[in-house]
Amino acid sequence: MEQKVFISRAGADAPFASEIGRVFEDAGYHVILQQWDFANRSFMERMHAALAEGARVVALLSPDYLRSDHCEAEWQSAIAHDPLNTKSRLVLLRVAECEPVGLLSSLAYWDLVPIRDNSELLRGIVLDALREGRRKSGPSGPYWREPRTIVDLEAIRAVPSFSGRDEELDAIGVALTDEGSVCAVHGLGGVGKSSIAREYAWRNRDRYAVVWWLAAQSEDGIVDGLLRLGALFTRGLDQLPDRRTAAQQVTRSMLSGFAKPVLLIFDNLEDERLLRTWQPRTGSRALATSRNAAWSADVRTIPLDIWPLETAVGYLRRESRRSDLSGDEARAIAQTLGALPLAVSHAAAALRGMRMVSPEQYIARISEHLAQAPRNAEYPRSVFATFRTAIAAAEQRTPGAAALLCFAARFATDAIPGELFRQTVDLYPETLLPVLPDEPPALDLHAAVGEPMRVESALGALDQLSLLSFAAASRTFAMHRLVQLVGRDLVTDSGLRWSECAAAVADAVFPKLEFGEIDFAARPQCERLLPHVRAALSALSDDVESLAAARLAERCAVYLRERGDYDEAETLQKCALTAFEKAYGPDHSAVATSLYHLANVYWRQGRYRETEPLFTRAVATQERTLGADHLDVAMSLNGLGVVCRDQGRYEEAASLHERALATRERRLGADHTLVAQSLNNLGIVRFDQGRYAEAESLYGRALAALHPDDPSTSWIRDNLARLCRDLGRFAEAEQQYVRALAIREQTLGPDHPDVAFTLNNLAMLYRDQRQYAQAESLYQRALKIRSRVFGPDHPRMASTLNGLAVLYRDQGRYDEAAPIFARALAIREKALGPEHADVATSLDELARLYLEQKAYADAEPLFARALAIRQRALGPDHLDVATSLNDLAALNEAQGNTSEARSLHARAQSIRAKALAPDRPLA
Repeated sequence: MEQKVFISRAGADAPFASEIGRVFEDAGYHVILQQWDFANRSFMERMHAALAEGARVVALLSPDYLRSDHCEAEWQSAIAHDPLNTKSRLVLLRVAECEPVGLLSSLAYWDLVPIRDNSELLRGIVLDALREGRRKSGPSGPYWREPRTIVDLEAIRAVPSFSGRDEELDAIGVALTDEGSVCAVHGLGGVGKSSIAREYAWRNRDRYAVVWWLAAQSEDGIVDGLLRLGALFTRGLDQLPDRRTAAQQVTRSMLSGFAKPVLLIFDNLEDERLLRTWQPRTGSRALATSRNAAWSADVRTIPLDIWPLETAVGYLRRESRRSDLSGDEARAIAQTLGALPLAVSHAAAALRGMRMVSPEQYIARISEHLAQAPRNAEYPRSVFATFRTAIAAAEQRTPGAAALLCFAARFATDAIPGELFRQTVDLYPETLLPVLPDEPPALDLHAAVGEPMRVESALGALDQLSLLSFAAASRTFAMHRLVQLVGRDLVTDSGLRWSECAAAVADAVFPKLEFGEIDFAARPQCERLLPHVRAALSALSDDVESLAAARLAERCAVYLRERGDYDEAETLQKCALTAFEKAYGPDHSAVATSLYHLANVYWRQGRYRETEPLFTRAVATQERTLGADHLDVAMSLNGLGVVCRDQGRYEEAASLHERALATRERRLGADHTLVAQSLNNLGIVRFDQGRYAEAESLYGRALAALHPDDPSTSWIRDNLARLCRDLGRFAEAEQQYVRALAIREQTLGPDHPDVAFTLNNLAMLYRDQRQYAQAESLYQRALKIRSRVFGPDHPRMASTLNGLAVLYRDQGRYDEAAPIFARALAIREKALGPEHADVATSLDELARLYLEQKAYADAEPLFARALAIRQRALGPDHLDVATSLNDLAALNEAQGNTSEARSLHARAQSIRAKALAPDRPLA
């Protein structure tokens, strides 16, 4: 069989790619290369086809390649199901000076840079690289580069001027020797727990396959850190809606299989249960830093105390770089600060940056500030004294620095985006002034941000004095938690106004809604800002009358809703609604929009009784305030139409979608995404009614409104394929499903849950045609995707399990089908509650299995329970109720109860006759 080689390269490397391609062709390989075979648009489709046929992917690493999202998609596709590249499907050739990062850094490669001009040697190395297995000797030996550790370079690095702690570092190493071991470094704030963890990780990184940092003060911080890591293995993992389940997949499946252990650092961990929840089951070590000294018996604890006095003195003299600092003066400063490492390190930074201040003057200043420290603060008095001194020094160096620090303290401590300091000056009130007792008046926040150069200088001064830490790669700032507390304590009397300002600035930065949604491309920015939005909003009381905070809460709620965080989305949306009603009264368009968004949260959870009144009120309010022809009215009509359709009220749903469609076509023209959305939704209603010709026409119009490769067309093609399948037009259905699958794989990657959705549907098509082997393969692939993304107990797993069990039932493989049906039912009951309509679906399918096996006593209670659930959840006239009635009728027929069977069939026919088109079969 001819072996295929797919060459993945950046545009600038095309000539060299051709040279390598000719080497492979001369050796008898079938080479697939972009400039030889096809244009850009079909490139990813051709690549997926080649991979399916067993092609190897040869990636040419260069600076342009590493910067290219398109190239990243190519090499990640090659190892989508084998992220450690154990099968050698991905071959890496370094063709220009560059440093592989992330997951690429953990894979071996061949370095062609030294031999690009040696054609004979180049040919030998390239062909040797394509042989199965890794090459440490032979012709590849000098050019073979071993895999390196995946290191979280955002957080893990050598600690400048790290001093002492050698015994503790050795103790950490001993504690982390065994599989699954946990070490907890504990002590008071400021003793250097994070520093020693960072230093240990950096010095010992070669012992581990992965070294990763998790901000463990909250579960959200742990999830965020794991998703940053997981995104290296699975493209787009950090953008999935169910973030917690996606993070679980990182610990359950992605961090196993390495030759070396994985080290996860849980920084600022106070709740041991979080560590137990998130530590991988195999192949890992966990290092925690904490103020908590009480740990389980199996955790090796290492207490961290203040520095020995002489260590502190030596550090001060060395790091202050002050030749005029005598040993006695350094000792006096260290004693005054209690030899607390954090305070001593800030004292050294301050002395280094305040050359005109003598050691005697510095001692006097920190002594004054010690007396001013707040009572009952969460930090030692020495921390307040040194930070206050450093803040005053920063303010003297660049007026406005103190205000910027106090403003930064209103947000989360890590990865503070620089754009929060650089918005229009009117967002920063003139009255916000930090209080620096016994110092000249500080510049207020308004004046500080009024001059861009002053902002840069002030941020630089804060960075130089170690009050903020600047990360050049991400252009963000971080501050120690204790610096944050001191910054907040400097504005105690006006803290609320500072928090309102923080919310207003975050409101200006957070992505705007487009037609009621967050654009997909803006989601990374939302995720980047989310912890800072939460911090700003949580500091405000419920009765604060800030419209900026209300707008921010609403947009954040929309993002969280799309992410699947329904509880938090509901809480924020209710806060926004209350604020808008208080500010504008109940009859205002902003209130109506807020009602729409709250209804959307409820609809996502199937809470139809709560959803419909909100959509109805939103429509009425918008029509009064905006006019019946406004796009916001169409948006709410669309939402109400979806709810009516879900409850089987098809004519109501159709009327609402038709009104929304008419408005959108008038206002936007025929070729718009929202017009396609309305056409698609109306098509779904007509399909449900059995009005196939109308539905097909609507789907066709929806497709015509969009570019053929628009990701939105995949949903329409799915619906059109379902219609063709129902009509027995299997070839057309297959064509539409395959096209939808290609679009989704190209735009979302092969492991996205929407890909699993189409795989599920295509599997059903093959199942209907009794192409059981093809169907089972697709179901299994969909299960792998959903299990990896959502975890084994997610409702979306249940739908695929249900389909696979139906396949086995259709084949008579009852012993295999029954436990899968039961597992799907258990998942849905646990995740959705016992009264959800999807639970009824699982009950129905399991009961049909019993019916086929003539286990009538087992089938009857399941059919009856499914009917009761559907009547309560969907109403007595829903088509699914008719399905349950027909199932019960079939059971009665099998038992010889013909009179009862006829009665049940008649009830089902009555429901279907009211809902369906006259020409659609009633059974």
